[in-house]
Amino acid sequence: IRIMKKIFFAIALSLGAISYANAQVNVVGQPAHDQPEDVLGYNPDIILNDWKNWEQEQTTQNAFIATFMTDHSVPTTGLYGLTKHNTWMWWISNNQEAIAQYLVLREENGLE
Repeated sequence: IRIMKKIFFAIALSLGAISYANAQVNVVGQPAHDQPEDVLGYNPDIILNDWKNWEQEQTTQNAFIATFMTDHSVPTTGLYGLTKHNTWMWWISNNQEAIAQYLVLREENGLE
């Protein structure tokens, strides 16, 4: 009976080690999404920089940003303890459909 317990314990330990190793391979084997554009399909930093530049200086080229922000209810102040710019980054990252429209406007207005 002691030998059977030892064999059973050894098998259980081996199966546990194999399961753990497989779990590690699955996590490691998944594609890395290190860059936001890998997930979103666009670089939110570029859009945030457009908006910061617009905030500093309104031009005929970037005037569409004000209309876009109004039409899409983009927050103009920080929300939930975030700064305005962090709120903008959150909004840019969580409103893909609206940003797809923004990117068309951006190109039409020569911001590149």
